[in-house]
Amino acid sequence: MYFSIDKDTLLDPLVRVSSAIKGGGSSIPILSQVLIHVEDTYITLIGSNIETEIQERIHDVIIRETGKFACTAQMLLDYCRHSPADSTLIFRQQDRQLSVNRSTKSKDPDTESESFDDGEGQTFTDERVVFADQIAKLTDNSMFELLLDPDDFPFMQLENVTWDLQFDIDRYSLRSILKRTEHAMGVEETRFYLNATMLEIEDKVIRSVATDAHRMAICEVPLDSALGLEENMRHRVVMPRKTVVELIKVLSTLTSRVTVRFKDTHVNITTPNFSFSSKLLEANFPDWRASMPLSPQLAFRANRSELHGALNTIGILSSSNKERLTARMIASDGHLEIKAKSSQKNIHEAMSVEENDGTYNLEMHYRYLLDVLDSAPEQDSVDVYVKNNTCVIKFTDDAASSDLIMLMKNR
Repeated sequence: MYFSIDKDTLLDPLVRVSSAIKGGGSSIPILSQVLIHVEDTYITLIGSNIETEIQERIHDVIIRETGKFACTAQMLLDYCRHSPADSTLIFRQQDRQLSVNRSTKSKDPDTESESFDDGEGQTFTDERVVFADQIAKLTDNSMFELLLDPDDFPFMQLENVTWDLQFDIDRYSLRSILKRTEHAMGVEETRFYLNATMLEIEDKVIRSVATDAHRMAICEVPLDSALGLEENMRHRVVMPRKTVVELIKVLSTLTSRVTVRFKDTHVNITTPNFSFSSKLLEANFPDWRASMPLSPQLAFRANRSELHGALNTIGILSSSNKERLTARMIASDGHLEIKAKSSQKNIHEAMSVEENDGTYNLEMHYRYLLDVLDSAPEQDSVDVYVKNNTCVIKFTDDAASSDLIMLMKNR
């Protein structure tokens, strides 16, 4: 196996693939490795933790010999990060050793081609086809011991799967609904399906729903074209928390539309050169429609930044005293008071609000409402509705999302 690649070309794909790899604490050593498969015209990077698998193909590479090897992902990632920005990395495998030569580019003043110094006064030209035959010593040389057999690397084997549903979507749209509902996922709930996000797909809409049983977040975006599903037919899948968190990170780095495929056990998200696959949870997610209160009353409309600042003050006090504080919110006659009490001091914030009719005295965990406000920093104002023991939060200029928070007291 023998190929060369620019450090900047390799680094971003390596970061994305490494996000699927477990740390050194894994009981399966191969799961700390990245597999690099060198084919005739491209290389493929693969990372897996059994439950999630990421693959990325790189075409901008010079290949002399094909092959494959498994290397410790973190070690290779650190090596790439510490290499100079303009360097080229040359990988060569011999038996169980991988040598990585590092060379910086130099421009030949008499030609338009790029040349590389071999460290002994000789150069070879990069024509993006093959290596020069004679390379004795480059700028830097590192040796990696390849202790694991690449044939032992785990794959999900999804090549011949018949998918239940498939559609294309803008990667920003998919990321936005996952990001908007991420805060409502449980962290260590005993009911494992609460540590997850449900995606619900209708004929023209995709919707993200997350809940930890104390709060719920819902967000949807329209699809570019109808999927041909029957009226009132909904396709639902439940993605575990780790999958959602990693997918949000990955989607932020991609630049093209993605193809989404679902099966009852797996999700697969791809671009022409990238693939993200993960196992799904086999669970019945709570019926979010049954949780939505009918005809809630508008308690107040507030400026998002002002309300965020008042709640953040409570957060600072809670952090310094290691207490979980609740916020008591009293809305009346265009005025809102927010009160919180700790063992050391009391907090009292006041602000003007709009669209207030009547008096409302609400008590909730301040962090829940603050998380909602943090999830939509681009919004200017927020509407707070009340019905029985449920608080519904909507942003005035965002009809596609809503949040529910269970009240501790509604006087």
